[in-house]
Amino acid sequence: MTEREALKAALTQLHLDAGAPSGQFVSRRLGGALSHTSFYNMLNGAGLPQWHNLKAVVEVLCAKAGRTDNDALVARFHALWSAAKTATPQLAAANGGAEADTAGEPEYFRLTPADLKAACVLPYALDDQWATRQHLKLAQQERISLDDLGAGRRDLIRQEFVRSLISAEQVVVNRSFLFRNPAVVESYVEPESRSAFVQLLGEEAIVVFLIKESSPLKSHFAQGLAAEHWRQVEHEGTFGYLRFSWVDKDNDDLCKAWDADFATRIRRSASLRLDRLLEDVGAEGGNIEDMRNELLRLAKRATGKGEVTINRASLYRRYLVRAEADVKPGRYDFDKPNVVALKWLFDLTYNSNLATRLGIAISTPVDSAHRSLVHSPNFFQPSDDTGTFDPARVRAAIMEAVQNAVFRAGDLSIFAGVTLPQVVEIRRTEAWTTYRDAVHILLTEPWLIGDPKRGLRHVLTCYERVVHRIVR
Repeated sequence: MTEREALKAALTQLHLDAGAPSGQFVSRRLGGALSHTSFYNMLNGAGLPQWHNLKAVVEVLCAKAGRTDNDALVARFHALWSAAKTATPQLAAANGGAEADTAGEPEYFRLTPADLKAACVLPYALDDQWATRQHLKLAQQERISLDDLGAGRRDLIRQEFVRSLISAEQVVVNRSFLFRNPAVVESYVEPESRSAFVQLLGEEAIVVFLIKESSPLKSHFAQGLAAEHWRQVEHEGTFGYLRFSWVDKDNDDLCKAWDADFATRIRRSASLRLDRLLEDVGAEGGNIEDMRNELLRLAKRATGKGEVTINRASLYRRYLVRAEADVKPGRYDFDKPNVVALKWLFDLTYNSNLATRLGIAISTPVDSAHRSLVHSPNFFQPSDDTGTFDPARVRAAIMEAVQNAVFRAGDLSIFAGVTLPQVVEIRRTEAWTTYRDAVHILLTEPWLIGDPKRGLRHVLTCYERVVHRIVR
């Protein structure tokens, strides 16, 4: 019997001892953090599961079986899982099934949105084009680029990254931001933070989102010193990469739908409350009618066999910068009309659209416009919603409410001196696990949001204890 077969046999026996509960039962007990399909794949031995998922399933089955040796059982399964992992040359996610046959490549788990944790966020601040409203005003006044803003902007991004890792159980990082955002690059290049970054990847506190690649190194963004360091990171740990699907045809279809959704939102943007948009992004002097007319012209040119392709890169080239080379450093042409407002429109739509497609919340950074500017109030529900209850969308909405609340609960500067090794340490404390559990309760039972002992107020109290520990 191989190591993987031994793990499968032990899990099968535990499942039988627990009365063979359904995948739906296990998924509900885990608050939807693991899909019933992923559970059945795990049970059938389709690929080696992620440890945090296996541990959660073992604990559910242990409780269902009425056993009292939870810790010993978890330790036994961890030993079986470690042996199977060591004996497996290439890992695949429980929901993916097939294993890669490319010899010599680093190990990785294949994750899909169904594998993301409920308390997961997309940190908008990690977008390499993000800047605060104040920073954009300064860039406009001084005619400088985002790169020229230097350490001040980079420090804010780093603080937002740390805050996301503490206020959420899991964060998703777009693979382009992995190489183009200096604050993210520093996290795995600098020796003092590298091992902690790899550890957070291994625990899936950080998950890298891919488009069609099997690795970030296969994207055209992987260049220079950052790419060399990431190649070393891949050999230092085993962690998961996220795609819409690992079946190429399905993934292509889902990527096309994602692109089409972004284009549709941009085409319809002329109907937004542009007066509110201009006010909220700090561009009150912009001309509302000129902006509306330009968006209407864009929509007309981009329909059918129109002359314009709508994606963020093409919109940047047409409306924000003079040349392609100006995009990466954030060198905007402030002589173009409504540059600031259009930039916020494009960036908010892009990032919030990705978060919605992944079924997760987006964290709004300091001094930034909220994505409600570019979405209707029910943007968590599809446009053809029939009123049916969608637990995943409700969880994302609740998690975003949690993020909005905790971000108002403390000054961002609290995280200025927090390093990634300290983030790992904080996530081990009783205060943080209590906060995480409080968030889980709220995500599992969202109707408790107003309850003073188990609702949003309780979550905030737990979060404030974490902040107090950081300050202390």
